[in-house]
Amino acid sequence: MISSAIPLALLCLLWQNTGQPASGEIELKLELRRAGQWQSVDVHTVFRNKDQIRFRFKSSFPGFLKVVNQSSDGQTSSLFPYGDAKQPSPVEANVDYVIPGGNGSFVVGGKPGFDLTEWVVSSVPLDGDWQPTAFSNEPSTLLPKCQDGGLKGRLACRDNRAGPAPISSSRDDLNFQTKDLSAIVSVPDISRKTVVYEFRVAHR
Repeated sequence: MISSAIPLALLCLLWQNTGQPASGEIELKLELRRAGQWQSVDVHTVFRNKDQIRFRFKSSFPGFLKVVNQSSDGQTSSLFPYGDAKQPSPVEANVDYVIPGGNGSFVVGGKPGFDLTEWVVSSVPLDGDWQPTAFSNEPSTLLPKCQDGGLKGRLACRDNRAGPAPISSSRDDLNFQTKDLSAIVSVPDISRKTVVYEFRVAHR
């Protein structure tokens, strides 16, 4: 089987030959289930209680992925791998991963606010003692606001504070943009050990 995964040793060799680090992209989509169908929505959408959502992840480079969520109530849980698993799961380059997989979904609930997810893509497996860097272990006090003139329709409420963003304690050379309902994280050097960023999910 032909794999699109590029070994880390080859990435280092590419850097040595060109004098420039190899760059890459991570694409994230947020999907909402409506009338039994999944559809991509704006990453800044403010969801309602009991909405069913999921993520779609794709990276141009391979690694090990771990996603941890802190709810607006201050509760922490693993989203990928799902459940009690501590080790990050391997991901191949240019492959779509749905989180959670299969027919699963995350149900929006709890107090109105922002769920904070931390995404880590590592070139090597992280040990089981790895802890998120962005969490405060306190309930969120930040409340979403409709920043487009008011709630006019089912999905009209958006808050620009939702979606992907850099983590203040990490390297600040990641670039974030939105394109066709996808959040694109540009990584200038994919030979680094870890890429860490956060994604806020807003709900009322």
